[in-house]
Amino acid sequence: MPQIQHEIAVTGKPYAYLIVLILSTRELRTYRIMRNDEYIEKLMRREKTFWDAVEDRVPPAPINAADVIGLFPDPTGTIEATDDALLMATRYLVINRMLASLKDEKEALRDKLAVVFGEADTLSAGQRTIATFKQRAQSFFDEARLKVERPDIYEEYMVRTSSRTLLVKK
Repeated sequence: MPQIQHEIAVTGKPYAYLIVLILSTRELRTYRIMRNDEYIEKLMRREKTFWDAVEDRVPPAPINAADVIGLFPDPTGTIEATDDALLMATRYLVINRMLASLKDEKEALRDKLAVVFGEADTLSAGQRTIATFKQRAQSFFDEARLKVERPDIYEEYMVRTSSRTLLVKK
């Protein structure tokens, strides 16, 4: 909708057509989108705010951990927690405890189901497969062995990174 209303605003037209091809049914649909001046006015204000920030080289505010890490790769200092931050930290701890409990329960159920399987690799109910417990071959790289036996090669191919880890304390 923003793109269509922007194009209507730029062209000065009273409406635009949106044509959609639904591939699965090969159906072609046509929608007439009428000009919405109230929407266009709000859109233009937001576009201007955005473009002013681009011209002034003001990055958008961070909205997630990846944004924060990108903007502040070498953090330092301490800030005072707001009431909202305290609530979020408390909820984070509660969810971590819940996840740990669920993980323990999941592992216990896995063990019990494995015993039910015994020699079988498929668990069914009538004609429906409920679960499988099949052998799977895996390969892995023995990094510890390489480090001991060929430290020269190990160091040559070592890639070091850093990250920020969130640790909420009780």
